[in-house]
Amino acid sequence: MKYVIPTIENVKSAKKAIKKYITITPLIHYPSLDKILDAEVWVKHENFQILGSFKVRGGLNYGTYLEKPNSSSVLVTPSTGNHGQSIAYSARVFGYKSIICCPVGINPSKIESMENLGAQVISKGNSYDESKFNAQEIAEKNNYIYVDGANEDKLIAGVATYSLEIFDEIDPDFIIVPLGAGSGASGACIVRNGLNKKTKIIAVQSSASPAGYLSWKEKQLTESKSNSKCEGLATGKGYELPQSILIDSLDDFVLSEEKEIFSAMKIFLLNTKSLVESAGASTLAAAIGLKKKIKGKKVVLVASGGNASVNNLIEALKL
Repeated sequence: MKYVIPTIENVKSAKKAIKKYITITPLIHYPSLDKILDAEVWVKHENFQILGSFKVRGGLNYGTYLEKPNSSSVLVTPSTGNHGQSIAYSARVFGYKSIICCPVGINPSKIESMENLGAQVISKGNSYDESKFNAQEIAEKNNYIYVDGANEDKLIAGVATYSLEIFDEIDPDFIIVPLGAGSGASGACIVRNGLNKKTKIIAVQSSASPAGYLSWKEKQLTESKSNSKCEGLATGKGYELPQSILIDSLDDFVLSEEKEIFSAMKIFLLNTKSLVESAGASTLAAAIGLKKKIKGKKVVLVASGGNASVNNLIEALKL
């Protein structure tokens, strides 16, 4: 199947379309992180975004393209949490119903949030990819609208608006972005390329769920084990649309160990006085591993969300 790659104009249009619904999140320089990384470190605080995640940008942009709803208008999507919240919220804003298919055992607070937004949450299977199969089956049987969590250009264009906000304020040498399915990293590449900037885009994924990394490295969609406790990084395969962008435009991709990511959660908490969930904290873990490469440079860490589970927070604080 051929997918549409969003352009910088699509991202600029998305920025205008969703402006009234979202928060323009702060981009903050932290001298204490400068000392840790020996670089000029800025944090893009998407953990301060409504619903606590960058994903809502994509869901809302998708919603602006929907037709006027009727009594049977239902959006169905797979999610490990943050994307599901974004679609549930978008459905609520634009008058649709929503069904979110999740793996068993995801963060209970994310399930509660989706249900509070009016979504029907179906927990079944042990992976994102099983949830994707379930969502597709439900949509097909009932003639509902299936929203792909990865291969959807309108989601990527919406998510990319946070990168546009970064470049509105500074011209960094590096932007480090967490990667699950790949909308954030591919969106950052689209914006960097569209604005003709020299910024290097680096993605990070957990070594316990390396499918995105392997797909990029091998330049073909690859499946792999997915055992990460970091929900936003836990995917078992690469996805066609984001990988087509990443393979062409991503400058570097690193894997961080789970322990390094949870340690970074604690460092974020102590130095920014804010809670960053494990996926977002992976950017700091990656930066620590890349300390020689980024020395003396201006670096943006994308704190992609703040919806940490209690178990993950406890694990981080023990380190």
